[in-house]
Amino acid sequence: MIITDIDKFIKCIPTAEGTEWSAIESFIITADNEIQTFLTGSDLYDSISALSETDALKINLYNLISFKAYQSAIPFMDLVHTANGFAVMSNSNQAPASKERVERLLAWCDIMIDRATDLLITVTMQSATALAEWTKFVGFNDLTNCFFITGIDFSGYFKQSDLKRKTFLDYKNDLMYCQENVLAVTFSKEVINELVTQIRTNTLTESNKKVLSQMKQVMGKYANGLRGDELKTQSGSFKMIYEGLKGNTTYESTPEAIVRLPGTNYENKQEDPTYFFGY
Repeated sequence: MIITDIDKFIKCIPTAEGTEWSAIESFIITADNEIQTFLTGSDLYDSISALSETDALKINLYNLISFKAYQSAIPFMDLVHTANGFAVMSNSNQAPASKERVERLLAWCDIMIDRATDLLITVTMQSATALAEWTKFVGFNDLTNCFFITGIDFSGYFKQSDLKRKTFLDYKNDLMYCQENVLAVTFSKEVINELVTQIRTNTLTESNKKVLSQMKQVMGKYANGLRGDELKTQSGSFKMIYEGLKGNTTYESTPEAIVRLPGTNYENKQEDPTYFFGY
């Protein structure tokens, strides 16, 4: 466990000043386990744990664990279990916070967890060493199967609230449908797979960066409700994607590209994904 004392916790959550370690420890253990199980995996987690206290990855991991633990603990911070049921702790100098203040604090935790998760992913993707450790995680492929990996990235293509990652996850099924059933059908699954691989390894070529940006534009429009011909005509990105794929050997060897080449005798086979009237 990376947070082992109250001082590290309070450094991340100044409003928790006065919290006893015994009151928060179990919540930190739970948050720590959840993050390892669903986000980092043990290899990346252990790699970050070994870093210096000033490293951005370690600071972000501290923050994420602390905010998750704090949010879980807040509803129980002033409760004690007595023989007659639950009671609220109080003294002559302090009174329980109002329901509205507690709700605002919980909402603030939501935002901070959302941001800390995205920042941890972003900094991990920027570090070759950390990324190599993350790829060992069994959940890595599911977390990186979309052109958008973070809510911060998605927010550049889709208007949303402060909870950027939550919004991204709410729309991820739509985004994946567009990626796999609109873009892959139009530009080939081979191109889509190439882009996903380059995103996962942080090795995007300059030409593919431009193509990816336009495809993200299409996905953003799709998330906003555009469909079919309206999506293709209003986004303006399809033409730019075709232009960007010129010279891309992966694309030019696919049926999707061959059918567009002038002077090419393309055989319209029903089993091909580019079969006319086939989809």
